[in-house]
Amino acid sequence: MVVNGSQSPVAPAAAVELDAMTNGEHYAASPTGEINREGWGTKVNRRRSVRVPVKLPARIDWPPGMAHIGMSTENISRTGMLLRWAAAAGRVPRVGEMLIITAELPALTGFDPRCIRCQATVARTSAAPGESFTWVGVEIHAMDFQCMRGDY
Repeated sequence: MVVNGSQSPVAPAAAVELDAMTNGEHYAASPTGEINREGWGTKVNRRRSVRVPVKLPARIDWPPGMAHIGMSTENISRTGMLLRWAAAAGRVPRVGEMLIITAELPALTGFDPRCIRCQATVARTSAAPGESFTWVGVEIHAMDFQCMRGDY
């Protein structure tokens, strides 16, 4: 990165300034280290794990002690999940709130039905313009594979 006309690593203050300059979007720098938002740079993938696009029926236990909320997953990784939160389900959880998510796995012939049960924290929410749902991204803290019981 070119800072004050010389090659140097990006200092934390410069990284904050870069976020402000790029409106929070992250771009790859050119070989000279300069940012070119007009087309040269590409957005940087900051995920720690690969996300797999998979739509599974899911049940959310939130808030604690309330009825289960039916949802669906959009994608899943080892450390996170994206949920499609239907407007009919009521209030969308706030960032930082804890959710218990149970996602039904596809059935395999000869095996008992299984599900993934996750303890997760809401990392971000994003309303889908003109749609009747909100995207809810969660960070998974614990994950367990279980046999499904009843309505799972």
